[in-house]
Amino acid sequence: MSLNKQKKGDFFNSLQIFRGFAALMVVFHHQWTAFAYFFDKQNHIFAFIATLGKHGVDFFFVLSGFIITYSCYNKRASIITIKSYLINRVLRIYIPYLPISLCMLLLYQLLPSVSGSDRTISLLTSLTLFPDGQPALSVAWTLVHEMMFYLLFVIWFYTRKGWYYFTLVWASIIVYLNWIEPVLFLQAIPVIKFFISSYNLEFIIGSFTAIIIKKASISSKSIFLYSAIVLIAIGILLKWNNWDLTYLVLAFGFSLLIIGSVGTKLDKIGSSNLLMILGNASYSIYLIHNPEISILMRILPKTLNFLSDGLIFVIIFIICCITGIIYSKLFEEFLMSKAKAKFLPISPKKTDLK
Repeated sequence: MSLNKQKKGDFFNSLQIFRGFAALMVVFHHQWTAFAYFFDKQNHIFAFIATLGKHGVDFFFVLSGFIITYSCYNKRASIITIKSYLINRVLRIYIPYLPISLCMLLLYQLLPSVSGSDRTISLLTSLTLFPDGQPALSVAWTLVHEMMFYLLFVIWFYTRKGWYYFTLVWASIIVYLNWIEPVLFLQAIPVIKFFISSYNLEFIIGSFTAIIIKKASISSKSIFLYSAIVLIAIGILLKWNNWDLTYLVLAFGFSLLIIGSVGTKLDKIGSSNLLMILGNASYSIYLIHNPEISILMRILPKTLNFLSDGLIFVIIFIICCITGIIYSKLFEEFLMSKAKAKFLPISPKKTDLK
């Protein structure tokens, strides 16, 4: 299917599948870390795969930049457009996030020893995602980045050229302050720290991936898929050799993977397919998996001590997926639809991608 013939409102199922895969990567990363600690397991291969799993976050960031740019590509500034955009983003992020964040705040208040590290938790960040300190939910630092990008993306609605210039300047500042002339005291100011973080380059990569797809006529997908495979393989080799900038190489690989996948047979996979179910629940899986792993790693080995360690690992992984799907049904589907019907100035459209 040609992207130029993509009908308004069409939904790229391939992106949901990628989001599900990215979430599972992060789950494996955190679960293996906990598993190695609680079971005193040492396996270099699994440990390396787990370190690759953390790059699921990089995939998420590229996907976020792509999705928001593609879905809003033809929208222009107006009161109703900006209001709808901001309300959509706030509801999308906060409705699933706040319940688990509040639970973590309460848990750390009642049982501070549950936290695996000595963290000073910021109440402001935990409740609002404003960059002030560490959130109670450890993975929520990524949501701070998400919200910052979504707010800055408002520029797009007013001027495309302004967005191009802004991202060029933003990327230049990031490169300069991270690798050419680092200014250490800026890292102590949370808002600036997040603004100049190199992770923002991944949102920019995703955003321009969407712009390329919208502007260019891409007839052959295979060259992008093969290039993505090569670049991701190079990224894995660099990771094996502990190269610091592996995540950016992988981010470009993910970008090529998106270009080579959207508008293909992947988009024809039905909503009842397990890959799509996991993709649709990816945000919820991402939010709740770490607290779940922490709890289950303490409980299951005692209650299921007749099972092998490996089987317990698999059971915990499956539980994280199932509970994430259930959580998604409640907060991302049921409550989200109620909130959108109440607060959105216009009916939400399919172009407002998740």
